[in-house]
Amino acid sequence: MSSPRRHPLLINRQRILSWRWPAFLIALGAGALAGFGERIVLPGNWWVPPVIWAGLALLAGFGFIATFLLPSMCYIEAEAKTLTVSVPFYRLAIGYPRIISVRTGSFEPPTDGGLRADLAARFRGMPVVIVELKGLPLPRAWLRWVLDWHAFPATGDGLQFLVADWMALNRQIEASREAYSARRRSSGQTLSLAQEITGPRKRTLFRD
Repeated sequence: MSSPRRHPLLINRQRILSWRWPAFLIALGAGALAGFGERIVLPGNWWVPPVIWAGLALLAGFGFIATFLLPSMCYIEAEAKTLTVSVPFYRLAIGYPRIISVRTGSFEPPTDGGLRADLAARFRGMPVVIVELKGLPLPRAWLRWVLDWHAFPATGDGLQFLVADWMALNRQIEASREAYSARRRSSGQTLSLAQEITGPRKRTLFRD
């Protein structure tokens, strides 16, 4: 089997890229207000100190720079022991015994407004890799927060991933699962077909 390949998560990357120009414009506008803030009075006779505008410009500037760095952190990779899903500041490792099956589906998100609707229109109907799991590894609310709304298929306990080369990802996950099972069998941990599907049960070891 070839070396694991990182597949970019398209929607996660696009969500980050969508903030690039708004962050740039906010930084530019806040920087201008920081320079001329002493002369500007907001409606209601409110005056904002220039240091506040400068802080906002600095924060937006960091956000603008982050849109060049963070997209590379959004990927999925079939590693030797786990299926790794990476997003900025978080990595989810899914053990292969937890995976029931891997199949291909179609990205059909619910119709919503705002940025979500724009992303849905752009990627709707594209193939996704759906990984069926024996229960989610972490609470759904937490995974929804870190992986975002589009990571869950319409039914079942599993995750779905929208990548450009979905056929290669599907093959790599299946190949990694088979290699993982083969290593366990060769090491003396023989698994039955039922155990391969449902995962190994707890074992008690006895020594003389």
